[in-house]
Amino acid sequence: MTQENNKNPYVGPRPFMRGEADRFFGREREARELQALILSNRLVLFYARSGAGKSSLLNARLIPGLEAKGFEVLPVARVTGGTSFDVTETGTLSAAEVNNPYLYNLMLSLDQSGRALPRFTHPNLAEFLINLVNDDNRYLYVPEETPPEVVPSNQDQQADAPAIWPRALIIDQFEEILTSHLEAWDRRSEFFTELASAMEADPYLWVVLTMREDHVAGLDPYAHLLPGRLRTRYYMQRMDAEAAREAIAAPAAAHGRPFEQGVAAELVDNLRQVRTGGGPSHLGPSVEPVQLQVVCFQLWENLRSRPLGPITSKDLSELGNVDSTLAQFYEEALQTVLAQTTVSEALLRHWFERELITEAGTRGLVYQGANHTGSLPNEAVHLLANKYLIRAERRAGGVWYELVHDRFVGPILESNRTWQAQQAPLFRAAKAWESADRDQKLLYRGTLLEETLATVETASLEPLVQEFLRASQSVERQRELAAAQARAQEEQERAETEARSARRLRILAGSLLLAAGGLLLALLVVAVATYLAITQANAARNNEAIALAEATRASGALAAAQVAEAEASTAQALSVANEANALSQATSAAESASAAQTAEAEAELRAEQARQNVDVAVATSVAQQQIITEQQLELTAVVETFVPQVQGESETLFTVTPVPTRTPTPAPDATPTPQPSIRRRPIGRSVLGEQLNIVSIGQGPTHLVLIGGIHAGFAPGTVELAREIRSLLEESPQLIPSDVTVDILESLNPDSFGLDSNRADQIVQQAPLSGSLEGRLNANGVDLNRNWECDWLEDATWNGFVVPGSGGSAPLSEPESRALNRFLESITRTAQERIGAVVIWQASAVNGLVSPGACGEESQVSSAIAETYAEAAGYNMSDYTALTGNTVNGDLANSLDREGVPAVSVLLPSYDNPDLEPALAALKQLLEALSR
Repeated sequence: MTQENNKNPYVGPRPFMRGEADRFFGREREARELQALILSNRLVLFYARSGAGKSSLLNARLIPGLEAKGFEVLPVARVTGGTSFDVTETGTLSAAEVNNPYLYNLMLSLDQSGRALPRFTHPNLAEFLINLVNDDNRYLYVPEETPPEVVPSNQDQQADAPAIWPRALIIDQFEEILTSHLEAWDRRSEFFTELASAMEADPYLWVVLTMREDHVAGLDPYAHLLPGRLRTRYYMQRMDAEAAREAIAAPAAAHGRPFEQGVAAELVDNLRQVRTGGGPSHLGPSVEPVQLQVVCFQLWENLRSRPLGPITSKDLSELGNVDSTLAQFYEEALQTVLAQTTVSEALLRHWFERELITEAGTRGLVYQGANHTGSLPNEAVHLLANKYLIRAERRAGGVWYELVHDRFVGPILESNRTWQAQQAPLFRAAKAWESADRDQKLLYRGTLLEETLATVETASLEPLVQEFLRASQSVERQRELAAAQARAQEEQERAETEARSARRLRILAGSLLLAAGGLLLALLVVAVATYLAITQANAARNNEAIALAEATRASGALAAAQVAEAEASTAQALSVANEANALSQATSAAESASAAQTAEAEAELRAEQARQNVDVAVATSVAQQQIITEQQLELTAVVETFVPQVQGESETLFTVTPVPTRTPTPAPDATPTPQPSIRRRPIGRSVLGEQLNIVSIGQGPTHLVLIGGIHAGFAPGTVELAREIRSLLEESPQLIPSDVTVDILESLNPDSFGLDSNRADQIVQQAPLSGSLEGRLNANGVDLNRNWECDWLEDATWNGFVVPGSGGSAPLSEPESRALNRFLESITRTAQERIGAVVIWQASAVNGLVSPGACGEESQVSSAIAETYAEAAGYNMSDYTALTGNTVNGDLANSLDREGVPAVSVLLPSYDNPDLEPALAALKQLLEALSR
């Protein structure tokens, strides 16, 4: 077996290169037709579906064919590059320094000199191309000369005249002008104008644009800027069965391993199997060239150690399906690197998943530095390139690497997931922590951390795992310190409270000692009654403080004490007096005074000890103070919500009526004063401290809850709609039936206006989306309509895109969500009240959309409400998930429906327009329905 015959005749997943024409089969007709079209037209659009083999046809057939016809073919160019444009000897050029990134990158890919790049930042394409020469100065533009024939004959030139060569500029993957550098969309027209000017200035310039067929329509707005309005086009059909059979059989036969009769056709049939609708597979009309090359490449590798001879059906059965073959190709390349370098497998897989593959699931470019390409040593990168798993993209500023084909993205990600699942739990935890931007909530703590540290040898672990454990230890130390400080503070406050109580008792006892005669017994009774009242108030206060401290993890005992003291007032007077009579047999006021003094002394001693503990503790950190502040704000909101205080005239609210000692006799003509029907209640605060207010209008037991601004900065029209509805109902509360209360929250997400979010910017750059993602998020970067129980995910989706961290660290992790949830629970806490419907206004959907809550396939209780709203407003009605095919994680309406609360999401037709009239019509029908 010769070395030449043993060479693999298939190229695998990469495109065919120059000099590989002897291995390229199955596309001869397309090559002839495309070349003929180019020879007769100076501008041609060559397009086909993704993976059809456009680049291979260019390299293996078209470029050699044009050169044979006398063309000088310039380096194949592209209009995009890396994330930072390019790198020079003086550093990285920023976006502000590059006037037009499409022209800039085109020139970078054409210029092979490596000269200074700033000369490309404000380009003139015609001048650049005219002055671009190769190493032999083969091309020289002579405008006075008559353009030669397409096939030049230099022998006809005068001896002293310069040679004139027609030039071919091929721009590959031209769809990138529509999909990349979205921030520079307004520079696209300039690119097409420059290209047309270059062709006009140089009559010897031919241009071929190659792109994917699904982006061709995107060129229509620019076609009028180009010669001939870009009418000359060539579409390469998918590879049919006959062409695929030739592409499989011919290379193998030329290298000494012919396929047995019918085996190549059998392989073609395997490759064109398709399955639709979950039914049985059937033969499709075409074959994917990249899959054909990978399968044949792997088949040849499997047979490499065998003597030359025919390829049989048995050989085919050992391959498996296409995805598994691609995954096997990837894993074998990794094993080659692991065997020849000291790179860890975790780092290697991470490099592919996080640097070569973008968050959108597409190929990314990674710049090669002096020693590393991204985070991977260049030694490993070169080995991967030799395995044809990645390929180099050479620019004037350096070398960039990318995956050889998009078809590898899915198998690589699946292979990585399988590998990670096989690793130890500690490694999986560290990987999850890193994937979540090192979220502290995912670190080990408590007993789990102690047991892990006791059972592992830290020095032998992966670097990522070592970082994970160090971070866990650091956060655990901070948590323990904060807990110690909180306990010391709690002890101090409790001791000081007891000292104050003891001092009050001593004063009362001293007063009793000054009294005499028959008043002694009465004074004693009063003193004991007062003492018991204070004792009960203190007990109630302590109980309330403990309950609230458990709920908020330490910091609002003072507010809780004030509430409890109000509740323990004259309402307890009768029972206190009865107990006072039973205790009136106390021996003497002197004994009471002595006991009071003893209690005070003990309390003061405990207070002094607590103060010493606090002095010993380290001062509370800034982060802990922020947590305490948030908890105090939430605690205040709870107190103000469930124990309303008497407000000023601007807040027409509850009044507190003391319990009378006897039932008064009303006057014969007295008319009871009606309770106020409009109430404003704070229910909590946002992340940045903005107060969240509910306005409740009406007195009925059935509640209609209207919520605006869940994405306030993204859809400000929903805030305006809630405000308009509130103003109308405040002016005309008689519109609300007597058995209904309307609760209005104008904006659940007040912090979202103008909030800057790097994550939002990244997502918006990856896909042109309506509205602004940053306006959807709260100050913690969380989407409040992805922060609820139903199908919750930390990395929730929006418009089909995964937005990392947008679901929050857990359901109801955000103060805004918790505040609204507490309010809704307060309505259903008693049997007398119920929630008839919750309406969440969002945006946007063409002609409006009403989506009933449904955590699962069907709505539980929300369909009737949705139908009522949609019919009255004239909006469409559909389950959002079924309509768009996108998964909705942690949705508020879906979560409420699962809990038995009717809820609908209403998508207004516009982000900014409140669309008031349809909302009023729907509100009228909802009120009538809820009042029945």
